[in-house]
Amino acid sequence: MSLDKLINYSVGGGVILINILTSNIAQATTFVFNTSDFQFNSPEDSQGYWSPSFDNNFGGVPFPPSGGSPNGGSYALGEAFNTGTNLPTGGLVRSFVTFDLSSLADTITSAKLQLQRYTSSGDPIETLGLFEVSTNALTLNTPSGANASIYDDLGTGTSYGTFSVTTSGPSTEILEFQLNANGISAINNNAGGFFSIGMSILSLDRPNNLSAEYLFAFSTSSGIQRLILETASSPSVPEPSTLLGLGLLGLGTVLRAKTLS
Repeated sequence: MSLDKLINYSVGGGVILINILTSNIAQATTFVFNTSDFQFNSPEDSQGYWSPSFDNNFGGVPFPPSGGSPNGGSYALGEAFNTGTNLPTGGLVRSFVTFDLSSLADTITSAKLQLQRYTSSGDPIETLGLFEVSTNALTLNTPSGANASIYDDLGTGTSYGTFSVTTSGPSTEILEFQLNANGISAINNNAGGFFSIGMSILSLDRPNNLSAEYLFAFSTSSGIQRLILETASSPSVPEPSTLLGLGLLGLGTVLRAKTLS
């Protein structure tokens, strides 16, 4: 048998072997984390808001607490408003959610944030920005009055994405936000610890004589606040003896095909 024919047969067998191996595609693994997984202020989940002007220890004008913790688990954001007239009162709010990633050891490739809509107001569509948070999780989840520094932190820095959010819809609707590459990188960097996302309305532009602009008002810990992550699991690797057998099977198949032709 000439060398060039042997090479052709070997290559043919190798193609069959490669096709067999590459058919064993890795399956994505899904991880779900909730703000309720770790509670800094039990019984409320790890979520809340900060304002530069009013005291979040009392929930503020627009987002009164509903539970035992200072802000009642509300992650409302936007303009403070009069609950009777729905007109803005001058205060501003940004919010956050915190997730305990202590059990995450894999590298994730996709991330989406899900939040219950609750009550919204303003333009038909508002722009929501998701941001990195440099404030540590314990401080973030321990309301202690107005704090302009933390408020600024929740709406500046690296962006995890901007999203168009309608202000109409059922209060029980679950809104979904796909995080960008910056968000995915941040999650991987924070695996094994806490990971927080800041939220800010980027389209606050209505005159004061019109209804206030806000999202997630009157939200509580009883809703849906979760982070869904996906990671590609490693494919199973056959034993060397299996690979040899597959290679010989592929080579034999090619030789047989050549002979029959």
